[in-house]
Amino acid sequence: QIISITMRGICGWFGGSERITDPSRVLSDMVRPFGRASASVPAERRGAAHALGYRTRVHRDGDLLIALAGTPRLESDVKPADLLVAIADVYRRRPDSLPAALHGPFALALLDLGSGSGLLAVDRIGVEPLTYAATADGLVFASRADSVAAHPDASADLDRQAVFDYLYFHCVPSPRVIFQGQRKLLPGQCVRFGAGRMESSFYWELEYREQPAPFEPLKKEFLDTLEQSVHRAAEDSEPEATGCFLSGGTDSSTVSGLLTRTQGR
Repeated sequence: QIISITMRGICGWFGGSERITDPSRVLSDMVRPFGRASASVPAERRGAAHALGYRTRVHRDGDLLIALAGTPRLESDVKPADLLVAIADVYRRRPDSLPAALHGPFALALLDLGSGSGLLAVDRIGVEPLTYAATADGLVFASRADSVAAHPDASADLDRQAVFDYLYFHCVPSPRVIFQGQRKLLPGQCVRFGAGRMESSFYWELEYREQPAPFEPLKKEFLDTLEQSVHRAAEDSEPEATGCFLSGGTDSSTVSGLLTRTQGR
């Protein structure tokens, strides 16, 4: 099943217990934390592989079912309308290199319905969230932890350490989440599932190499990169829905100024 609803993200599961007699009901329960479903589009599935996308792009290409949140770009020059077709092509030719080929914010769920395998991945900064829980014979995933907890094979019990972390740090540091048995994908991380096995790895890690250089060229490179980033973020979003938080500090003032420059208003 693929469902489009009012918020953006992905959720679903690979595999499933025999006690799931009504997958549509389970999908409905997982969607509930995001709001009311506005449309439903049936998708081909085999066994107990299910995925949902809401305010996302979804594509079915043969046995591949892809749900994508965010606004990533491929290394090659691909039009946004052709992005999911290109992602399917990259996966078939070089499955291990797919996450690293994507740039920009994204959360990706790719289900290979023929082999019963799958891939979860998030961008290098972790802009788009994605949590998951391993089950006896599969994997449950969603952009929200409470959506994962709504699946009958995932636990809805609170993790006591996570509660302590929240009270102490005022947040739950990743990869832990507030529910038992769940983990959140870290920036640059992916999870692969198939043949009853699950493996997580990092497809990208930040490298730090100190290379002394004159200040002025570095300053120009930094400002150009920052302006390009703001321009791309605004370009990938709907103009009327693009804005920024302005607190009066250096960071928000810089972004606000660059957004004004790139939009010409």
